[in-house]
Amino acid sequence: MEDNSGGGKLKSRRTSEDVDFISDLPDSILCHILSFLPTKDSMRTGFLSKRWESLWTSVPIIDLNERVFIRCLELKHNNLYGISYQDRKNFADFVERFIDFHGGLNVPELRLLFDIGRYLKFCSRAERWVRTVMTSDATTIDIDFSGKSLDRSDMDKNMYTLPPCGFPSRSLRVLRLRFCEFRPLQNTSFVSLQTLTLAAVKVSDSSVNALICDSPCLENLHLQSCNVPNSFLIEAPASHLKCIVIYNCVTPGHKFIEHLSLNIPSLQSLKFKGIINDFSVKNLRNLIDAEIDEQNEYNGLQKHEYRMVFKLLNGIGHVQFLSLSNWFLEIRFYCEEMNVQKIKQNKTQEESPHLRHCH
Repeated sequence: MEDNSGGGKLKSRRTSEDVDFISDLPDSILCHILSFLPTKDSMRTGFLSKRWESLWTSVPIIDLNERVFIRCLELKHNNLYGISYQDRKNFADFVERFIDFHGGLNVPELRLLFDIGRYLKFCSRAERWVRTVMTSDATTIDIDFSGKSLDRSDMDKNMYTLPPCGFPSRSLRVLRLRFCEFRPLQNTSFVSLQTLTLAAVKVSDSSVNALICDSPCLENLHLQSCNVPNSFLIEAPASHLKCIVIYNCVTPGHKFIEHLSLNIPSLQSLKFKGIINDFSVKNLRNLIDAEIDEQNEYNGLQKHEYRMVFKLLNGIGHVQFLSLSNWFLEIRFYCEEMNVQKIKQNKTQEESPHLRHCH
């Protein structure tokens, strides 16, 4: 009895002493833990005690995510009535209070995710959010204007155009944009930008070329499910771009790209996936690896397809690592068969006079 009682007292004493052992951890560790929580939840920890009151303001990641903010409301509505005007207003108020309180959002990583279509009545307020985020000192910025998973039909809608403001950030290294229209920036230079990802974004070749030109440190460019011109020309003869990824991009009306041309002497890695009518490359002398996944179906050899394959392989034939889809192999086998038949035909024509002479 005494042993059990003693053990019970010891256990009770240990629990009372160690009940708040987390608060004894260094600020750096606590902020790292809070970085895994949605920003709204990390703010709530400020009510725990004075120790936690302002700790959330030092979290290295700010995630202003509409979906997380109103998830509980969606469950409450059971997805029958959608999100109300008041729900959207509450999120808009939350973002603005946070921006005002945090003083410019000067943190390493910023994420802003909301459905721009829901905030047409808050257009000026949403523009302020974007301007504040883009002019912050964050090294990584992620802005998603869709608020949901996208399908092709969403690309036909009038997309939000980034506001015509100067983006003076000199610390931005990684930029991700989703579901918007990207236009050339005037008098702007992303002096430190290294990686740019555009997903479901409407772009023109002039806007892409201007951005590459105005980003002297840009090394990685990813275009995913973007809306591009019928004839898409990317020229960056003086850039330091090393990797370009073009996945499932289409032209207006969801048609395949008629012509894609690349002129990037610094390029070392090329990845393409989709359907294309004509693909030409030049000045890719530093290219090391190439991965081209043509999604078209082989329906017999077309003259323009043969010319495209011939030009493309001539332009990238020097790479160390080359990955091609079955479409290229089928055309190659067909070409080899045609060459064999021509060789046999030529031999027959050469031998025929000799045979006639013997007779």
